[in-house]
Amino acid sequence: MTTPERLLALVLADPRRAAAEAAAAAASASAEHDRVAQSVALRAAGLAAHALHEPASAARHLRRAIRVASAAGDRVVEAEARMSYSLVLDDLGHPAAALREAQDACRDLSGPALGRARMQESLILRRIGRDADAMRGFDAALVTFRETGDAIWEARTLGNRGLLHGYHGATAAALADLREAEAIFAKLDLPAAVAQTQHNIGYICAQAGDVVAALDHYERSREALRAMGATARSEQNRAEFLLSSRLLPEARAAAAASIDAARAGRLALTLGQSQVLAARIELVAGAAAPAGLMAGRARATFRRQGRPAWAAFARRVQVGARIATDGPDRRAGRDLEDAGDTLASAAWLLRAWDAWIEAAWCAATLGDAVTAQRCLAKAKTARTRGPAPLRARMWHASALLEVSTGHTAVAKRHAAAGYREVENHRASLGATELGLRRSADGVDLAALRLRLSLRDHDWTDALRWLQRARSAALRLPPARPASDPIIVDLMAELRTISASLAAQTASPQRLLRRQHAIEGEIRQRSWSTGSGSTAGPSTPGARQPARSQLASALGQRVLLELFALDGHLHALVLRDGRLHHRPLCPAESVGTEVAALRFAVRRRLVHAGNAAAEARADVALGFSAAELERMLLVPVADLIGDRPLVLAPTDALHALPWSMLPMCRGRAISVTPSSWLWWQAAQRSSAGGGEVLVAGPAPEHALTEVQALHAVRPDARILIGTEATVDETIRALDGASLAHVASHGVFRADNPLFSHLVLTDGRLTVCDLGLLQHAPDVLILSSCDAGLSAVHPGDELQGLAVALLGLGTRCVIASLGLVDDATTAQFMVDVHDHLRCGATPAAALALAQSAAADQSPGVANFVCLGAG
Repeated sequence: MTTPERLLALVLADPRRAAAEAAAAAASASAEHDRVAQSVALRAAGLAAHALHEPASAARHLRRAIRVASAAGDRVVEAEARMSYSLVLDDLGHPAAALREAQDACRDLSGPALGRARMQESLILRRIGRDADAMRGFDAALVTFRETGDAIWEARTLGNRGLLHGYHGATAAALADLREAEAIFAKLDLPAAVAQTQHNIGYICAQAGDVVAALDHYERSREALRAMGATARSEQNRAEFLLSSRLLPEARAAAAASIDAARAGRLALTLGQSQVLAARIELVAGAAAPAGLMAGRARATFRRQGRPAWAAFARRVQVGARIATDGPDRRAGRDLEDAGDTLASAAWLLRAWDAWIEAAWCAATLGDAVTAQRCLAKAKTARTRGPAPLRARMWHASALLEVSTGHTAVAKRHAAAGYREVENHRASLGATELGLRRSADGVDLAALRLRLSLRDHDWTDALRWLQRARSAALRLPPARPASDPIIVDLMAELRTISASLAAQTASPQRLLRRQHAIEGEIRQRSWSTGSGSTAGPSTPGARQPARSQLASALGQRVLLELFALDGHLHALVLRDGRLHHRPLCPAESVGTEVAALRFAVRRRLVHAGNAAAEARADVALGFSAAELERMLLVPVADLIGDRPLVLAPTDALHALPWSMLPMCRGRAISVTPSSWLWWQAAQRSSAGGGEVLVAGPAPEHALTEVQALHAVRPDARILIGTEATVDETIRALDGASLAHVASHGVFRADNPLFSHLVLTDGRLTVCDLGLLQHAPDVLILSSCDAGLSAVHPGDELQGLAVALLGLGTRCVIASLGLVDDATTAQFMVDVHDHLRCGATPAAALALAQSAAADQSPGVANFVCLGAG
């Protein structure tokens, strides 16, 4: 027979099974006219529905349980049903009614049952922002449960108290409570409760900035929570994590899923929370107007429900949207400070610090030093207790305050301290996509520091900050997701899907859906992948070069480091040890012309053979090239002369084929993510490995090209036909002094991790490159788009060629666009001829491009990336 105690315990172990057994027990008790047993079974059914995130169903069961117990005259059983019903009422957005139900239950209970009711009452108090009362209730309930040996309720109370500690920013106390709860649930063999607790640990870790631990706990709990139907809350926490990691499209999708699930389940509290979260995502994404509307709706909902702390948080987001639209003003600063005060009164310290720091930033921007100092004083403990991004923002606001009061030297120190927080946090994530995207946290700090250096005409300091801030993730030891055995299996399945799609052996829609799902799983697993111990670019040159060291490595070359600041493009030029600064042009106009030039080149190649279309494309191409030269190179023409260049672009200029500019034709140019990375690569000597030539199944000229190259390099290992597989190519590339791969290439702007080259058995992706223990010294990729990268804040790059630079390849010759099949094979033979005669990769490319300039604009799409 199913006892009431067993039914209630089963809810925590297996809520679906508990729901089924509770329904059977309720029916049996009804048939036997045992109203007390029927009420208990209905309560268990309601709790199971609550655990499965079905509040409407839970409310029906619990209201019936209350009625049946009342008819039976059993006030204790009725009170216990009310105790459970109170939580469901709160979920449905009726906190005042929920608190009344909990308090009514407490009046009719005593002993351990009263302790349980007090714990439930405390949970509701926490949700409406009466955190001090809630904490006292949790503490008292824990004493009761420990004295009576009620382990299940002890663990539940620990879990809820842990989350409350987390809201207050007390991470250590939060994790201690949650881990103790997890251990108790595990000992009692309650897997559903264990999964929920693991997910909550992940949430606290994410709040504290420990991304790797958060990912680990989310992964552990994911399947169990999905089976329980916990979509609204689990997607909400996942969206919070994705937002903190600047994965905005994914965060937006997760928040939308949470909102949909909360609406479907009538989870009013979760709905409001997810709406605020969605507003924050839109605000970070730059969509201030919809962010303000969403936050306003959520604030109205919370005020209606009597949740002042949540209403204050929604107000903070709403004000942030207003500032993004209209700029800071004194009213916005007051509103932010008031929101911080309200949040602090509820002991929501992380949220309060955030609002006060934003208020200080607003005041400092307006020159109101008194208000800025007051707000920073309120948030001063954030500097030691807050997570790294919040500490960085605290330093940033302090630096702005010092600027407004004329203390430039102090402002520089504060900006540097804030940037160190960003660097340390980014280093904890490694060279994964998460580490790359966390660079966005430091962009404003680096810009402030750079702005101050330029104002002081300190070009050396400006260069040092540029080097430090851009492409910093590439300087970390490389992540190697392909070393994860699960990722290895998933990558093998991806190649099978790719082959099936090419052969059209199955439903393409089904295969594409599976491909998308696998790519998502690989990408998420790659976020927590560590670096290999044999990382390539770590030595020598790990330390930032002094200007004299950089000048010595450059020799006769000229460094041209381009950067955008406050909407304007600038150049720092290092020539013969002397550093110069030149303002160039509006940054927006450069992006427009780069897009126009790339479109003209593509049109020229696509319409080859159509004389009229070619002529129109040539006119457009010539105009854009001349405009870009006027904006970018003419202002520095006296400094660069006709010397070879080491060129560090920014933003859209990473996609510019430089040899199309008249002043660059025939000039050896090495394009690098940053001069620091160029210097690191320039210090490395070749490992002295062999040479390898690889031909993929497409394009048509690939085999002819590799066979022609084999005549130039007869000692090179050649992989063609069935030998040109992903695994064999990786093995051949490992440690090679020079490698050439002729195959079809695809740049995935939607997911750069899966940019790839097509080989005989499928795709060689960025992810696969992690299998290389020693990246090839020089690599030539003759496919379309292989040199393209996605550009993130801080000039952080993601793409096939740049991934190889991060793994230790000294230089990559690759195309930024389409290539012309008819001319590429001979063009590549010319490049190799020049290399064999002793030319550097950059010089060999420039010489070959000069000879082929009149044959096809496709050859001008090739660039030499790295230290060529």
